[in-house]
Amino acid sequence: MGNMNGECAICRIVADRDNPFRICELAMSVVGLNPNQLFRGYTFVACRKHVTELYHLPLDKRLQFCEEMIEVAAVLDKVFYPDKINYELLGNVSPHLHWHLIPRYEKDSLWGHPIWTQSLSEKRLAEKEYHGIIGKIRRNLPISKHYGCMHCLQCKACKCYGGKQFKSSALCSETKVRRRPLMDSDVFRGIKKRAERFFSLSHHDRFHTERVYNLAVRIAEEEHADVDVVKAAALLHDVARALEDEGKIDDHAVEGAKKARDVLEAVNFPKEKIPAVLHCIEVHRFRKGMEAGSLEAKILQDADRLDIIGAIGIARVFTRGGWVNQPIHDPAIPPKAKYDGRSLTSVNHIYEKILKVKDTLNTKTAKKIAEERHRFVEQFLERLLNEWKAGI
Repeated sequence: MGNMNGECAICRIVADRDNPFRICELAMSVVGLNPNQLFRGYTFVACRKHVTELYHLPLDKRLQFCEEMIEVAAVLDKVFYPDKINYELLGNVSPHLHWHLIPRYEKDSLWGHPIWTQSLSEKRLAEKEYHGIIGKIRRNLPISKHYGCMHCLQCKACKCYGGKQFKSSALCSETKVRRRPLMDSDVFRGIKKRAERFFSLSHHDRFHTERVYNLAVRIAEEEHADVDVVKAAALLHDVARALEDEGKIDDHAVEGAKKARDVLEAVNFPKEKIPAVLHCIEVHRFRKGMEAGSLEAKILQDADRLDIIGAIGIARVFTRGGWVNQPIHDPAIPPKAKYDGRSLTSVNHIYEKILKVKDTLNTKTAKKIAEERHRFVEQFLERLLNEWKAGI
């Protein structure tokens, strides 16, 4: 699109197809991530034409520009679960139409106020984190009939940034993304709100569920699974865990599936997907060693197990050990050959369960994540035992 201004900073950004923060091109706009991620997901949607006012655009172009902004905002809501999104179209410093889409969270320091009321601090991320955020946004945007596949991370094969046209059903062979419609995030908010009523223990609390959820979504995106099923299963997998730990039920996975059905029906989760979610929950337990009958169930198993290794896993071992008044270590009590659900010391629990998790994982993505976490557990255990013997 012509009519660019070489003096305009936004025009230069729009023209720079090698910008690492560029997310995609749409018919009327270029979408880019704000390098300052103080508000996670903060994104720009800039008009591809140098225009200073909305009414300078012809009506059809004006409507399309606004519709593209709304489309991006909807994706940010699905991906980041903000409590609100701010929509800003200013142009005082850079008089070129560009939207600021700012996900806002109740815990952010400026909640309840515009972000411009004070100087913002900088929050820069590692390159890998930026790529992860950009990739999530791209994968959840629909495919543009004007500018091709928006799922690729600077994919050269389909020339995403070169204006090559694709049919709306096209997929870039480089990305191998399986397109599945994601449900409205209000459904998942409803699931999360109802699930949190069941959490009462520090070792299987809402934070454990959030970590499992984040891991499960990450793996699902990499493995091209049904993200709707995985999200719902991750949010609900431990809703009956407290009942088991309190001795009120025998198996939280079986009971959890029953409670999950009630929650899913209450939020109008698609009926055809409910059995898949319940299966994930029923087979997720480590101790039962049940076989997952679907890719989504394998992913929930993997995400739940990844949260019991690494630094988080170690912290959870000793948190639970303190809760049941379990010794840290007793050299006179050797580890059991097979984990039976009841380790006699926290160190034995690491030997009997934590160190064996790596070999039980299903997906390639989870196995890769597990490598570093497993190595950290080995190093920690070696250090702890050396200190126990006063060797260090």
